[in-house]
Amino acid sequence: MGPPVTEPAQFGKPLVFGPEVGDGCDAAVLWLHGFGDAPSGWASALRALRLRTPRWRWLHLRAPRVKQPCYGNQAVPAWGQFVSQDCIHVGGKDYEDPDTAGIYARSVAAVHAELESLERSGLLPERIILGGFSQGAALAVESALRYPRPLAGCMIAAGWLTPSARSVLTAGAAAKSMPMLVCHGTADDMVGFDCAEAAVSALGQAGLKVQFERFEGLKHSSSPKLLAELSDFVRTLLPCDDNIPSVGEDDADSESESEESEGEGEALIYVSRRSLETVRGQLQDSLPVTKDAMQELVDPSELPDLEVMVAACSSALRDIMDEGWKGYEGSYLTVVGKFFVEAAEAFKAGLALSTTQSTST
Repeated sequence: MGPPVTEPAQFGKPLVFGPEVGDGCDAAVLWLHGFGDAPSGWASALRALRLRTPRWRWLHLRAPRVKQPCYGNQAVPAWGQFVSQDCIHVGGKDYEDPDTAGIYARSVAAVHAELESLERSGLLPERIILGGFSQGAALAVESALRYPRPLAGCMIAAGWLTPSARSVLTAGAAAKSMPMLVCHGTADDMVGFDCAEAAVSALGQAGLKVQFERFEGLKHSSSPKLLAELSDFVRTLLPCDDNIPSVGEDDADSESESEESEGEGEALIYVSRRSLETVRGQLQDSLPVTKDAMQELVDPSELPDLEVMVAACSSALRDIMDEGWKGYEGSYLTVVGKFFVEAAEAFKAGLALSTTQSTST
């Protein structure tokens, strides 16, 4: 008999960016948020990197609600259970928790299901990067170590190695070719810095290539320097194609909804796929584009976290955003709506052309 099959956890709907696999996509990043969080925060934090990788599919997975013993069994978005509210330290209760309820194991199975789905769609595992923050980082590294095929790499931000992850390393079963990035603040008061040091030591002793970045004075949070390290690591593993629109280095921290390319002055934004289809349907039915549809299309801040976003690119997008589309009425809205649909289609066509050219050379 083989090992028992673990039923995957039922994750919530992810926040997804970028093209479908087989439709211009040539790499993917799966990111796991922290305890009690949602995908939107890290999706926003990683936006600048995402704009540099428009041919990549970004999946910000959503944790299920899990009863937490440390909070009187209150259900909280989480990848596993915490038995204590204390800071996690090497040798502590949560660091050594054996996961007797199998919550982490089910989450690992669900992450593996996402990875397998990408593979079935045609994406090689060496084109997939897995990463996460805090409890999400703990799940990411365990999932990466337990996956039967080596991934392009794994990012561990303010995380730790679970007992299950450590057992894989002890057994010598981890893929030695998979690079690891460990990022941790020295002042982290929720996941102690000693967890990072222990992880780096264990991963290194198991023969994995580990890059360790320590951030002096950083607590349990992100920072511009940490985000820069994540970006550099990702772009080193899977270099970006310089022939497709991207933001310049000086624009990396821009909060603008449109980003300029240094080369061609083009703007790249992400818009709601659902809202884009609404506008497309209104145009196809010869109906006037409504202001509500344009509001959802151009300003995604009020949309649910689970919205699937698609890219649109054109030199005139920046002008429309700067001038303020909200002053438009009637037929002008229809013109602008048509423009956004065409910009999204042009971007998709550009990806297809770029893919065709790269495969023919």
